[in-house]
Amino acid sequence: MRLNVALISAAACAMITVGFASAVVVERLTASPPLVEIPGARPGTPGVAWTLSARDIVGNEFAVFENPATSTEYGGGSSGFIDAGKVLVTMTGLHNYRTGQFEKRQLVGVDAETGKKRWTTAVPALARCADQPAGNDIVCVTMPNDTHDKPDMINVDIDDGTLTEHAIDWTVVGIAAVGGDVLTLEGNPEDGDLRLHSGTPENPSSRWTVRVKGEASWEDTFGDVLTVSDRLALVQLGGDSVGIDVQTGKEIWSRHYPDCSMGAHLLPSGIAVRTRLDCLTQEVSESEAIGPTGRVIATAKSAAVNIPLLPSREADSPILMGDSAFDSVSGRKLWSNAALVNGPSAVVDGVVVVVEPAQHVLVGIDLVTGKELWQSPLKDTPAFGAAYRDCALSLQTPYITATNFHTGKQCWSLNTQSIVSGQHWNSPAKIQESDAGFVLAAGGNLVSLRLEN
Repeated sequence: MRLNVALISAAACAMITVGFASAVVVERLTASPPLVEIPGARPGTPGVAWTLSARDIVGNEFAVFENPATSTEYGGGSSGFIDAGKVLVTMTGLHNYRTGQFEKRQLVGVDAETGKKRWTTAVPALARCADQPAGNDIVCVTMPNDTHDKPDMINVDIDDGTLTEHAIDWTVVGIAAVGGDVLTLEGNPEDGDLRLHSGTPENPSSRWTVRVKGEASWEDTFGDVLTVSDRLALVQLGGDSVGIDVQTGKEIWSRHYPDCSMGAHLLPSGIAVRTRLDCLTQEVSESEAIGPTGRVIATAKSAAVNIPLLPSREADSPILMGDSAFDSVSGRKLWSNAALVNGPSAVVDGVVVVVEPAQHVLVGIDLVTGKELWQSPLKDTPAFGAAYRDCALSLQTPYITATNFHTGKQCWSLNTQSIVSGQHWNSPAKIQESDAGFVLAAGGNLVSLRLEN
């Protein structure tokens, strides 16, 4: 038995055309729907708030949703959406497996509370988007149609999908947003000819422009080349890592050959946690935490790479590196636990949840003191993707499992096959938090789930 929650009702529509490349359709909203109980679910399990099908939007049963921030010129991005608060912005389209193209691309604004399609905006040449809004706009770049064409930077209004195009003469490698500003990394990474700009969508270099030292193949630019916090922009290209002040464009720190990087991730505070790599042997030597002023706060003499799948969102949280936790200000080592190196881990509300495979247990550790709070039997290695209420959520297709991070007890478990058609599991699924609960994105389906208030 499968749920079929129909949330699309008759609505007045208006067609607005902006430029030659896009059509925007805006629909009137409906009231928040009641929760629908999932067949066979135990008490205390979330219910379905709404479902949305890409098939109903595109008119093709093979249509899928993709996150516009993880897509590329050739598609291949992950399921999901850009969380813009009351609106979730996703992309629909069709994979053409003969040509490798992702066709009929259009951005879709979805009301986070009701699941109602607010608007659709056709952008056939969409290449990539920033993973968070710039002000009230989703900011993206398009790809040229041919060698004589030039790309555009576009901004799409979150409320109604209105699209505005701005011609640029750049080959864009990465795009990100901070506040109302857009940061654009452009140039030729194979020649090391790169620049980072800050400005508005209308004038993306209006605030500052700085040259960036770094080289990589084009294939290496499909990942997280440019990530940002409120203070720092982190550029990662091949073995090069560079930290740049988002307000001034000043280079704060950089690491280049022979001090290569295997990777780095940025914390909300602007601290970058970098894994050092021997450029010649390609062996990991240690990890270091670099503050937003360029000061090395702490170093972990460990070959273990610890990147939590669900990291802490608190700016002053201790830093996890290798098998240890470090104070984010003084750099003092707070505690060590060998279980940290095993991963994957989640850091939620001051608790580190980590796998200890040798003992087949899941362990909860106090982030500040290192005290072990609980152990629970490990059935499958979790893939943490979101937190909801007091639970860390793990998706192991087709099950979503929720673990209470204070006690280690299972909050609930949900077989998603009762709410998502099996054919859509051919695409990678993902769970994401939203203002109204959390959303399962699986191929051609978006399903919002939540508990009763």
